[in-house]
Amino acid sequence: MPLSNTISDKELGQGVVAVVAEDDAVVRRLVAKALEPFGFERISEAKDGVAARAILCVHPVDLVVTDLKMPRLDGLSLMEWARENCVGMAWIILSGVDDFDSALRAIQLGAFNYLPKPVQTTQLQVAVRNALLHRHLSKEKHRLHTQLEKTNLRLRQRVDQLEKLCGMLEEQSETIHEDLCRAEMIQRALLPNDPVGLPGFSVNAVFRPGYHVGGDLYDVVPLDDRYSVIYVADAAGHGVSAAMLSVLFKQRLRMNDNQSRPGRPANVLAAVNRKLLEDVTSPGLFLTAAYCLLDTHTREITIASAGHPPLLLARAEGATEHISRTGPALGLFADSAFEEVTLQLQKDDRLLLYTDGVLDGSSVSSLTPEHLEETVSHADTSGHEILRRSLEYALASRPDTEHDDITLLLLQAREGGCVFDNASPERVNVNVNVNVNVDGDGDGDGDGDVGPQTEQVPTTLLYGEGDDRTYFSIHGRGTWAYSDVFHAATGATLEAKRGLTLDLSGCDYLDSTFLGTIHEMVVKGAAGKQIVLQGVGKNLRHLFEELSMRQVLSSIREERLPLPKEMSPIGQFRSDSERQHLRVLRAHEILSSLSQHNREQFRSVVASLRKEIHDD
Repeated sequence: MPLSNTISDKELGQGVVAVVAEDDAVVRRLVAKALEPFGFERISEAKDGVAARAILCVHPVDLVVTDLKMPRLDGLSLMEWARENCVGMAWIILSGVDDFDSALRAIQLGAFNYLPKPVQTTQLQVAVRNALLHRHLSKEKHRLHTQLEKTNLRLRQRVDQLEKLCGMLEEQSETIHEDLCRAEMIQRALLPNDPVGLPGFSVNAVFRPGYHVGGDLYDVVPLDDRYSVIYVADAAGHGVSAAMLSVLFKQRLRMNDNQSRPGRPANVLAAVNRKLLEDVTSPGLFLTAAYCLLDTHTREITIASAGHPPLLLARAEGATEHISRTGPALGLFADSAFEEVTLQLQKDDRLLLYTDGVLDGSSVSSLTPEHLEETVSHADTSGHEILRRSLEYALASRPDTEHDDITLLLLQAREGGCVFDNASPERVNVNVNVNVNVDGDGDGDGDGDVGPQTEQVPTTLLYGEGDDRTYFSIHGRGTWAYSDVFHAATGATLEAKRGLTLDLSGCDYLDSTFLGTIHEMVVKGAAGKQIVLQGVGKNLRHLFEELSMRQVLSSIREERLPLPKEMSPIGQFRSDSERQHLRVLRAHEILSSLSQHNREQFRSVVASLRKEIHDD
């Protein structure tokens, strides 16, 4: 049973001060009554935002339940004031108005939950409990971090505490699942469904979300009887934040200039980039996009690409071209400038736009750029069949629990209709057993592939103790999500002056963050020759060589030591955003320092992470 199930409402409410801000006295009283079972230290009532602000100025407050529409000072204005003057409280928003922009703004300001009126007591109490549980877990997390820094506990004790921390966070999984389902509905509503007319052209598009919701977006928009816009966008990350960034992109996209003429693609991307930077202040949120303006009379197409994967042009006579990005991703730099590429399409030419999830597989049957190019170039294959084959390859190589959205859009210079296939995850059912590769560059796109090893399995990080050594074993995928706990656990072992053996015989994937973390720990233990790597196959050894990880290579031992009979799994370490950024940055800085090739390969990643941390 997760530890969070044992925490009672009274324990969560102990010492908590709450404020209910609502101009309707009846509703205000009902909300206050619903909070009484938690046994708060004090529940203050405010008839409007001004009264609530006065309370916040005098007393420290932990929880605020507020209406959005109130006289004198509304809920959003109250939140904006509090963000500058008294931070640290949880906000639950009540509203009788179905206003998506207000909901989005409330979330940007840090609202924990957004509930519609009339208020349901049970729904409100669940939201309050989740907010208090989040507060409790944050305090517990801080306490455990402090304890880890100041004490010299045995490694087993530290691992147990991390597992308990992960277990407490599981309580929120059902609520998060529901939020993701709602966000998926919003995201799907942004995608085109009805056919559009493009004289002399046809369009086939397919979209498959990752886990319910992500950041992919596409559209085909006729501006007049001559010009049409075609674009594909991909917000960084997964979940609600990526979906909301896609929403903002679509809302801020202006396809016509001030004279209601079709805007130049470079100008359109520059304008939406400025708007995104004005609206989004959180670090690490950016979006790539390929934006095309098509002249259906002349078959001329003008393209601007903001950090997006290359577009693929397949000429009717068989030649192929790749149209690379013409500027940086959106949401990174205020002064970003974009260039344009203008192409003259001939009859039966094909232009493919896609997101990086298409090439995100880690298997020998993954869709590669070469395979994609070959598939699109088949002149006798229909657009529908091209996308079907490409999607089949892409889905076959993806792990069931960790994958990106997939979007493919094919424009053909031939008469035909527009077909948009936006199937939900429930309609996707691909069961393929595949062998996996080790991908060394950390982006999962396959360009660091070094051959097959073992069948794909979920990530498992195991730990065990021997008489004079501590053992770690990675099964499945070693990714950034486990790098922090691996760093903490191996660091504690080295501080205790114990030998350390890392077994990689079951590892089928290492991203760049985990690779950099391994190198850091090997260097740290080099003085006492404490670290030994074993079970390193030729493919993984080749990866170390390619990244110039010489000290790691020197730590490999051919003779394998038997692992302890009892090996315990270590869960992911859910560190705060700043710590995650620092760990990822540190790992990439280490890899960049090993060779000129690495510096060039990871230059943009390091620069982006440094900027995010500096801005934060």
